[in-house]
Amino acid sequence: GRPAVSLIRVLDSNPGGSLVEIRPQTGRKHQIRRHLAALGHPVINDRLHGQPPFEGDLRLEAVALAFADPFDQSPRRLLLESRLPA
Repeated sequence: GRPAVSLIRVLDSNPGGSLVEIRPQTGRKHQIRRHLAALGHPVINDRLHGQPPFEGDLRLEAVALAFADPFDQSPRRLLLESRLPA
């Protein structure tokens, strides 16, 4: 495969999971999922990269996503943000 780089920072952790900030520096298919699985912390319910089906209350949240505007050739970036649920 081709090289891929993700910057990963743990913001909070408990026995049920972790809140992480991930900044992919390259754009490879399944990059975030593969990197987390390689570190021994796969995404919950990710059957493809080593996590069996999860039984119980499952919530996956993204607080912010930023990416290049696919409809604009300028270096402008789109940023989508939300608040974490209570």
